[in-house]
Formats: sequence, C-alpha cells, structure tokens
Amino acid sequence: MSPFQNFLFLCWSTSLIAMYLFRRFNKNSKSLPPGPLSLPWIGNIKCLFSRPNWITYTEWYRTYESDIVHVNIAGNSIIILNTLEAAMELLEQRSSIYSSRPTLRMLNDLWEWSFISMPYGQKWNAQRKLFVNMFNANNPEHHEPQELKSTRLFLLKLYEKPEDFVHLLRKMGGSTILSVIYGYDVGAVQDSAHTENAEQGADGFMQTFMPGSFLVDYIPWMRYIPSWFPGASFQCRAQVWKEAMEKLLHGPFDEMRNSFEEGLQSCFVSRCMGKLSGDSNIDQEWVIKQTAGSMYLAGTDTTVNTLWSFFLAMTKYPECQKKAQEELDRVVGAKRLPDFDDRNSLPYIQAIVYEVMRQFCLFSSYCLPTQYVSIGLPHFSSEEDVYDGYRIPKGSIVIANVWAMLHEEKIYTDPYIFNPDRYIRLADGQLDHDVIKPLAGFGFGRRVCPGKHMAFSATWIAVASILSVFNISKALDADGDIIEPSMEYDTSTLQNRPRPFKCSIKLRSPERLHVMQTDVDFVEGK
Repeated sequence: MSPFQNFLFLCWSTSLIAMYLFRRFNKNSKSLPPGPLSLPWIGNIKCLFSRPNWITYTEWYRTYESDIVHVNIAGNSIIILNTLEAAMELLEQRSSIYSSRPTLRMLNDLWEWSFISMPYGQKWNAQRKLFVNMFNANNPEHHEPQELKSTRLFLLKLYEKPEDFVHLLRKMGGSTILSVIYGYDVGAVQDSAHTENAEQGADGFMQTFMPGSFLVDYIPWMRYIPSWFPGASFQCRAQVWKEAMEKLLHGPFDEMRNSFEEGLQSCFVSRCMGKLSGDSNIDQEWVIKQTAGSMYLAGTDTTVNTLWSFFLAMTKYPECQKKAQEELDRVVGAKRLPDFDDRNSLPYIQAIVYEVMRQFCLFSSYCLPTQYVSIGLPHFSSEEDVYDGYRIPKGSIVIANVWAMLHEEKIYTDPYIFNPDRYIRLADGQLDHDVIKPLAGFGFGRRVCPGKHMAFSATWIAVASILSVFNISKALDADGDIIEPSMEYDTSTLQNRPRPFKCSIKLRSPERLHVMQTDVDFVEGK
C-alpha cells in the first residue's frame, strides 16, 4: 500500500478502537438505533447522492425491525421515525426536546425569517402566537368566503379550459391565499405576478428543506465557493430563489401596507395592523410581515398538490367518483352547488378527502405542513435522549416517515388500496371516528400545522364542488384508445406531486353550467 493508503488505514483502525473502548468502559452508554453501515468520518455518504426517500426508510424499518432507524451523514445523526407510536412519543410527548429545526445552510440563509424553518425560540414563538391568535379554527369567516369564491371561479374556468386543470388549480390556490392574507380580491388577482413569485419561492423552499439535498448543508465552507466553480451550481439556484423570496416577503405586504389607510378589506394583515400600538410598532410590523410571508410561502402550492392528486384518484377510481356524486345528488341536488353548510351531510366527500391525503401522502396545508408529505418536515433534538433502549444524540435531525405511518397495515387494512369507505360506518353511513384520521402529515407537537383547518376546508369545498358539476374520466388518444394515467410522482422535492397526466373533464349535464354561472354571480354580489 502507498503511504497515503497506510495513513487512511491507520486512521480507520484508530477510530474503530476508540469507538470500541468508549462503549466498553462507558457502562451507561446506549447503542444508537440500527441502520445501514456507517463508515468512519464520512458515515453513509452515499445517502447524499442517492437521496433516500420514504420507500428506502420503510425498507430499513422492515430490514432492521425497528420503528426508529439511525443514519450518519458526515458526522450528522439522522433519526428516522417509521411508526405513529414513535412519533407521538418523541415529537408530541417530548416536544420540549424535539421542537426545533436543524440548521440547513441553504434553507436558513434564504428563509431565516420564516417560522416554518426557524429554530424554536422567542422569534418563532412570536410569529406562531400571532398566527394562532389572529387566524384560528374558531373563525371560519376569515377564510371560507375566499375559498368559496375562488372555487366558484375555478369551476367556470375549468369548464372553458379543462386541459389546463393543473394551471387553474395553481391560480385558484394562489389567489385564495393572497386574499386571505393580504386582502386582494380573488377574481382580480387570479393572474397576478405575486402567485408566480410564490410558486418559485415555494419550490426552492421545498428543495432546500430536504436534508441531504445540498452538500453545503453538511460542509458549510462550500458556501464561499464561487458559482462558476464545478459543483457549486447551488449558488446560482440560491440567487434565483433569493430574488423570489424577497418579492414574496415584501411585495404583497408593502402594497397592502400602502393602501391600509384607504380602508383595506378584512384579512390577516389588516386585522394585525389594526391592533398595533405603542412605541414598538416597527418591530411588531416586522413580525406581521414575516408571519404573513410564512403563510404565503406555505399556502401557495400545498392544497393545489392534494387537489391534483384528487383528479388523479377520480380518473383511476371511477367507482368512488360515482358514489360521491350519488351522495351529492341526494343531499345537494342539481339546482345549486354545495357550500360549507353541507359538510356534515356529505360524509363520503370527507372520506374521499381523507383517503386522497392518506394514499397519496402530500403536503396539503397552509403553514405546513405540512400536511401530507411523504416525510415530515425535519425536527431537531436539543438534548440527548433515549427511546426504546436506543440513544438519540443531541443535535440529531429527526424525520417522521409519514408515508410509512399512513400505510401501516396495523392501522389501515389493505393500505395500498384507495378506499374511502374505510372511514365510513357500515351501520349508518356516517364517518367512523374510531378510524385514525390521516393527520400525521400535519406535523407533531409544537410544530403541528396551525393552519390545518384552512387546508381541510379549502380541499373539501373544491372536491365537493368539482364532483357536483363535472365527470372526471380517463382521456382518449387520437385513435380513441384509453390513456392510462401512470400514477407516477415527482419526488425531487420534499413536497411530492403527480407527474403530468391527461384526463377527460366534462359537465355532468348542460344545466350545470347555468348553476355555476348563477352561483358565481351570487358570491360576487351581482
């Protein structure tokens, strides 16, 4: 062997001996959770390049027969939680230890102001408290009117251009959140540049929040490498995302701030600004801007992805669509569209929403959400801890494998089958509250999504309205042959979305068009 190889072998041997002696003489030490083979110094370095996802994590769960798995990446401990029991025990019951976020260089440099990624502390608490106080589940009037109006407008646009349903979903989601937070008119802001900025910013946010996405997260000095240097393309991407982030944070807020004195319609910002007092207005206003930006960032593209998956599910499972439409016809009829007052009378619609969230496992909530991701947003252990006899080192990145939790056979019979009836009682056809709802994607403990009520209502009214007036089916090619949707998903970011697919979207009957037009006029006050 060469001198360099001898040196490497000596270092490797010394590391192994040191680890053995530490465990041999430290009788109080606990072993780390099981996991893939870790090499000295570099650990499971290949994970940085293969970017393991929830499928890999679930395979480890089965291979090592442990609900928690440990991975070492360049000296950084990552703990994967694969069961709901483990997540509840650690992230819920021990939330004082696991409520922070890891320091990911790309993420924190770009979005240090957002309480979604912010470490646990006073700044985080100020934003979280403001959000909860001013925008909670007890005040549906703060978001349901905007959701209803944007859904009605979406239906008409979908009738005009059904092939553009994904683009229209994005416009609907963006206009809704702009209206709820900043007071924009839903119809007037459908094609606003603000929605495009938010989409770009949200895309960068999702990519940088994925642990292992960028080497600079684990090798901090790489941030000083110029963008032209091989391997430093992340610098160019960071610049693009930073520009989008600046527009996202300041653009809509400053516009609304300038028009506040003229009488802004009720929204999150206006309610917060109306309560400003004292000499600390500047600091308070900055907290309002940051909180609004966090809501805007999280809410732009999340419910959109759930509804995108809903279209895929209805294309693939027409029998579920038929059953939902039978319920709608029985309760709502054909002379009006469903509204929020119908919610308790449409249990199967709610069951479809639950099953889409469970089966397709996506981010789907405002202020994250998180709702419905295949892996939850990472937590950070601020203290040394022990679970089930295993040691969890201080400073570990802790990830909930939500996909495994929502496909656990002990909880959901035949978990890989799309079956909304799993949430329905056979006796009376109502929701079965004994079945565990797919809430894991909303997060855990003090980091649970504070805006999940908005996610549920926005998704529910869209699903009910779409099924009330449209039939969704498999598309046909030029020869009249059926095009089977691939069911493939883009897993390049933390927030997964279906790969583009074609489907047929047609009115259930001609009179439905008149109902849509009449209802839009009503919600717009015409």
